[in-house]
Amino acid sequence: MKIISGCVKSTKLEWLPVLSHIALPEVHRHSAELKMIEKIQNSPSLPIYDDFYNAPNKRLKSRNPIWTLKRRIITEGDLWKLHWKDGEVLNNHFISNPTQLVPGFVFPRAAWTALNRVRTGQGRCNYLMHKWSMVDSPFCNCGQIQTIRHIVEKCSETKFSGGTSGLRNGDKEALDWLCNLATRL
Repeated sequence: MKIISGCVKSTKLEWLPVLSHIALPEVHRHSAELKMIEKIQNSPSLPIYDDFYNAPNKRLKSRNPIWTLKRRIITEGDLWKLHWKDGEVLNNHFISNPTQLVPGFVFPRAAWTALNRVRTGQGRCNYLMHKWSMVDSPFCNCGQIQTIRHIVEKCSETKFSGGTSGLRNGDKEALDWLCNLATRL
C-alpha cells in the first residue's frame, strides 16, 4: 500500500485496485468462471459436459458446482464499474471508469503519489500529521487548518488553478503544479 500512496496512514483498500490498475479478486474469479463454462460448452468430449447439461441433484446445500451458477453474463469491466459505483469510497467521483488507467499513471513516482494523496484525501498535510502527533500545529502558513483540500483549493500560497477537479485530468499543468509545490504532500 505504501508504494501506491506513500502515506503514513494506509490508503483505503477500495482505492488500491483502481490506482494500481489491477482488477479485484472477485472480477478475476468471475472471468475464470466464464472461461471455464465456455470451455465446457465447447468441448463435448469432456466428462463434465453431460453433468453441465443434465445436472445431478445437489446433495449438500453448501456445494455450488459450476453448473449451478445462474450468473448473468456480465463483462469484467462492467462488474468492476459496478463495484466501484456501489462502493462507499471518499472522492470516488474523481475516477469515472476504473477499468482505464488513472490519469497521471505515467507520472514520475513523486508526482504520482502526490496526485494519489489528493485523490484519496490521505496525505502529508498538517491536519493529518498533527492528528498522528507528527507536527505541533494543524495550521497552514496562511492561518487556516491545512487539509489536502485546503492546499489544493483554498490556500493563497499553494492553490491549484483548476482545483481538485482539475487535478483529476492528470495533464501537464497538474504535473508542473505537483512538481513545483513547496508543500510536500
